[in-house]
Amino acid sequence: MSPSGGFYYDGIKAIEQDKEGFIWTMMDYELYRFDGYHYKKYYPYFASMAPTKRWIFNNMASDLLGYLYVNTNNGVYRYDRNSDQFEKIYDPVSHIKVDKANNVWIRIKEKWSILNTQTGELNTPNYDGKAAGGVNTAFCIYNNDLYTFIGQKVYRFNYAKNEFVFCLTLPDSDGNIRFAQAYMGKLWIFVNNSGLYKIDMSTFKIEDHYTLLTDYEGNSLRTFYIDKKGYIWFGTIDGIYIFDPTDGKLSHNKHSRTDPFSLPNNSIWEISEDRQGNIWIGTYSGTLCYVNIDENNAFKTYHPQNSGLNHTPVSAFAEDQQYLWVGTEGGGINRMNKATGEFSYITSANSITSNNIKSLITDAGHNLWISTFMGGLDLYNVGRQKVTNFKHTKGAPHSLLVNDVRKTILEGDSGMWVAYQYQKAEVSYFSFREESFTHFSLDSISNNSYLFDILRQGEKTLWAISNETLYRLDIDKHVVEKMIPNDSTYLGLFTFCLDDSGNIWIGTIGNGLIKFDTNTSRFISLKDVLQQSVYSIYSICYDDGNIWMGTDDGLYCYNIVGNRLMNFDKREDTQGQVYYPLACMKGMDGLIYFGGTNGFTVIDPKKISYNSYKPRAIISDFFIDHTSTHPHYLFDNSLHEIILEYDQTNFGFQFSSDNYHIPEKNRFKYRLRKYDDHWITTNAQNRIAMYSKVPAGTYYFEVYAANNDGVWSDTPTVIKVIRKTAPWYSWPAYILYALMIIGLIYLICRHYADKKKLKLQLYLENIEKDKKEQIHQAQLRFFTNISHDFRTPLSLIIAALDKLRREGLKEYYYRILNGNAQRLLNLVNELMDFRTVENGMMKLELQPLDINHIVKEIANDFIDYAEQRKIDFQVICDTELPVTIYADRNIVEKIVMNLLNNAFKYTPDNGKILLETRGRKDCFTSEYKNNFIVGECVDDTFFILVSDTGVGVSHDSISSVFDRFYKVNTVNTDSHLGTGIGLALVKSLVLLLLWHTLFSDTTFVIRKNS
Repeated sequence: MSPSGGFYYDGIKAIEQDKEGFIWTMMDYELYRFDGYHYKKYYPYFASMAPTKRWIFNNMASDLLGYLYVNTNNGVYRYDRNSDQFEKIYDPVSHIKVDKANNVWIRIKEKWSILNTQTGELNTPNYDGKAAGGVNTAFCIYNNDLYTFIGQKVYRFNYAKNEFVFCLTLPDSDGNIRFAQAYMGKLWIFVNNSGLYKIDMSTFKIEDHYTLLTDYEGNSLRTFYIDKKGYIWFGTIDGIYIFDPTDGKLSHNKHSRTDPFSLPNNSIWEISEDRQGNIWIGTYSGTLCYVNIDENNAFKTYHPQNSGLNHTPVSAFAEDQQYLWVGTEGGGINRMNKATGEFSYITSANSITSNNIKSLITDAGHNLWISTFMGGLDLYNVGRQKVTNFKHTKGAPHSLLVNDVRKTILEGDSGMWVAYQYQKAEVSYFSFREESFTHFSLDSISNNSYLFDILRQGEKTLWAISNETLYRLDIDKHVVEKMIPNDSTYLGLFTFCLDDSGNIWIGTIGNGLIKFDTNTSRFISLKDVLQQSVYSIYSICYDDGNIWMGTDDGLYCYNIVGNRLMNFDKREDTQGQVYYPLACMKGMDGLIYFGGTNGFTVIDPKKISYNSYKPRAIISDFFIDHTSTHPHYLFDNSLHEIILEYDQTNFGFQFSSDNYHIPEKNRFKYRLRKYDDHWITTNAQNRIAMYSKVPAGTYYFEVYAANNDGVWSDTPTVIKVIRKTAPWYSWPAYILYALMIIGLIYLICRHYADKKKLKLQLYLENIEKDKKEQIHQAQLRFFTNISHDFRTPLSLIIAALDKLRREGLKEYYYRILNGNAQRLLNLVNELMDFRTVENGMMKLELQPLDINHIVKEIANDFIDYAEQRKIDFQVICDTELPVTIYADRNIVEKIVMNLLNNAFKYTPDNGKILLETRGRKDCFTSEYKNNFIVGECVDDTFFILVSDTGVGVSHDSISSVFDRFYKVNTVNTDSHLGTGIGLALVKSLVLLLLWHTLFSDTTFVIRKNS
């Protein structure tokens, strides 16, 4: 059971099975935990606690709560399975034990005391009311009783009185009690130099005394144990002695190089028992072995290395009272004396025709019939050692059909049946009396049906089998009945046997075991029932309700009634994994023989032991992201609980079993309930269950274990796994998401509401704009029509004024009448021009102009008016302005006239008005904070600037003064009288010339782009 080469050069000091089922093994400098497959080291755990200290392990014990107590040179440490850690609970002691009441006993200063593991306090009981001196190391627990020893005296602990009570003193003993163990009401005590005592525990009388192993003293006798059958084991430096009290026999077991099932080393250090009652043996050189004491050596194997077998594979068997005849494929025949086991050989070199043996039978005359490959059929007379050969002869209808004989079976004392390695389904009957062969065709339709096996049933039935057909031949009537399976599941028929009920059990190639019910002629597949990889069966034999099968994956035994399958391989001392076709036989004494590629195995079915122990699955490791880690276990209603973080989505378990008898044959089935409720069955080689991308939630990992003989545990081992929800999937997060969604919906709704409101507002504004435009157009049409009506009377009035002037009208009155008439005519013309511009009907008439000259001419018309109102009217012209500038004279005059009219209109008496032109080199910067620009402005320009000291325009009104019919709302409405068309006309005329306007409070600037 230990790794190849052992754990360590020194011996195994202690072996302990804990509550979980793990096996702990201890050496001086190492502590291992074994799960049946892997060993886990624990020395690093101690070294990490005190790296500078040297650690030596002395002994250990486990309690019913699952704690393991490890006694070291640095103190007593308690192992907690849930945390996978050790904690110190007491200082160093010599020994540690745990009784059935879960008390921890330590031996310190040669006294046994009860240790309170929580407080560290000691309770040292007295012996008959007195403090004891040196107490022996022997410590015996039996049921609820506890025994310790002083010298040759035996004491029993009284739990009620908390003291040890004297029981007896051993007579005639000069040594101390070294070992003690109770079994079936008897106390067995081994005393140095005196041997073994048997004491009745009810009367404390010595029933027997055995002088055993008195030569072994000190370390030459290290351990003592009584197994569940009452055998007493002594571990010595020279192997193991086993004493049977029933007959007083003492057997000695030692290491043997030729026996792989012997002790690995003769120096025995420790013998311990697990909860199955099987024995663990620790030896020197760090080797550990395991003994199933229920096994009875049911298997015995012969191969060329351990016997006189001369060749493999073994292909056939026959027997008589004295000899076992073993046929080989290439080595002829081996004859083994049943009594002595000695081998002798019959080969082609000294008698028989061929060394390739296919089948053997012995007849009533003690003759051996030998079927060979290409050598026909040999008759070997055992007494005279003479061989008679039968072969196929052309033209002889009563000779062998072919020389490749596959199998022969007896037909009572009269003859035998012969099957061939031949492409036709034909058999032959050989008559001993007539020494002739009679041939029978079983299939007249198919010419390619090889027969693989034949057998006899009752008085008149011969069965034969091919790959896809079962034949039944009535021997008396020579009538053949064919049974053909109707499903490919039943193909690959190869070999068969009969049970006590007359049913035929068929071994197939690739389809496992098939049952043929001879009463209903129905084929029944057991492939799903067996649930193991029994696919190809090469040899089959029935014995007392069991079907024995030699396969390409070991030897199997199927119990029909119990529907139970057992597998045997080299670990039970069988010949190997692969068995030879048809190489099996049930002997006269009930023994069963199977031949294979490495030799042959003899089975005693009566000694087959069935492991009825119901194992318990153990969780041996846990993985997160495929990395081994120890989880922090919690308890929830007696369940182990593992809590995983939200990002630990990939995890897995490794499991094992507390069945250590051939653990490689253990089987498991597991599932992660609430993730995948389907059970997955696996073998011991695939004991890891991995799960990836597991959603958040609560799951239950459940695993069952089956032992080596397929007995399943009653209840599963369950681990509760809680995978936390990611913060963004938690309820607070959902509430936040809900609020965010509600907020988003609110914003979207508000956006669409605002958008709808804006659309409605724009719609209303457009309606208002259209309404204004309609009003504007109506006003224009009205003013235009009025203007046409006013222009003619005004023209007549002006003409009459001129005539009156010539006739002597005073100049004063003329100027008043003429000025107002001209003003009315200008207003009319202004309306007509605005209408023309608005309709896009005004055309530019560009001509070279002298802007300074035109500005001066227009300014001269306002000089008298300025003098009348005492307005300081200045005209400043830039002499560097180009003489020739292309523009429309009429439009320039209208622009300047409107701006000057506007300036004089809003400038009070004694005010100031400035008309100025500037060239490109000068730049205008307004001194007022309120300004407004119409059109695009570039650097390469000249300016016409009109400024005044009038009332100005407010910040709110400055952007609207160029709108048609707009009038500034002020307290003094008289200061802003007008039609609201003048500046709108200026804007339209400026844009028509591709100029632009800058208006800053009381200053108008007209810029011409170059």
